[in-house]
Amino acid sequence: LFSWFESREKIDEFFDQYQILLARQLASADWSGLSADSQKATNRIIGGIDNADEEDEAIGFAVFDRAGKMIFHDNENGKDFIFSPRTGSFVNQNVDDEEWRIVWVDSADKNYVIAVGQEMEYRTEVTLDMVEEFLTPWLCGLLILLGAVIYFVGREFSSFRRLAKELEARRPDDLSPLSDKETGSARRNQAFDNRHERPFAPD
Repeated sequence: LFSWFESREKIDEFFDQYQILLARQLASADWSGLSADSQKATNRIIGGIDNADEEDEAIGFAVFDRAGKMIFHDNENGKDFIFSPRTGSFVNQNVDDEEWRIVWVDSADKNYVIAVGQEMEYRTEVTLDMVEEFLTPWLCGLLILLGAVIYFVGREFSSFRRLAKELEARRPDDLSPLSDKETGSARRNQAFDNRHERPFAPD
């Protein structure tokens, strides 16, 4: 549980900073010279990138004018962003029935509004992957250690279990000695103790 909250906190910090950096880049751009074909041309360029391993939930952005009209977007989830005149903060908003965390900032010339967002579920998935990568080796090691302990303890106490079964099977009036097989370990332990006893020397 602690690993989950610690990992989630670090993930939130990382992606919030990533969104702020992207918003800074977009806010410093000159959007006044944007033509009607700029969006289509950009989509063709991005779409032509080979071997791209992308997640459309990882990031999304959109650019609005002051009237709330979208003038540019990432051609993914950003085109579904709903304009908000509130800037200078992160806001959790619903995008296509999914919760997104979106930072809204003014452009450098104050004529446009920049929105950079990320799906919250994506952050949860990344956190789960991190926790799994961290805990899996630890849990495997713990299971191996537990198995080894159970095996060695079971092997050491197997003679005592056999002795207990023999005692249960004996009649109350049976005073015959126990078999050497069952009492061997006990005798070895007793012999070991006798060898290490110090003789008592009276004054």
